[in-house]
Amino acid sequence: METAPALLAPPRDGSPEGPASLAHIVALVPVRSLERAKTRLAVALDPEERAALAAGLTGRTLRVLDEARAAGDVAAIVVASDDPSALAAGSTVGATLLPAGGHDLVADLRTARERAVVA
Repeated sequence: METAPALLAPPRDGSPEGPASLAHIVALVPVRSLERAKTRLAVALDPEERAALAAGLTGRTLRVLDEARAAGDVAAIVVASDDPSALAAGSTVGATLLPAGGHDLVADLRTARERAVVA
């Protein structure tokens, strides 16, 4: 499994490829454990259905980001998750994988952001 290296930071020199350019965007995709996803839908969906829904949404998001990267609109994709299935989905589109602790989403996102952006 690939670990997340420092990726890209927008140039700070005001060039046309500066911060406003989407080509320097690193898309960070946090994915909660698929087994614990979409809990607010528990009244309508059983755990397997919620996991399938979350997996489908994750896959769709990653495919769209992969297309954006191929078009030059996104520089890189990082998937942060404690779920092996979500990390495997990220690897299918060549995302950088960041195995996250899964206990504190805010802390996991902060760590992912720090690893994805070079100051």
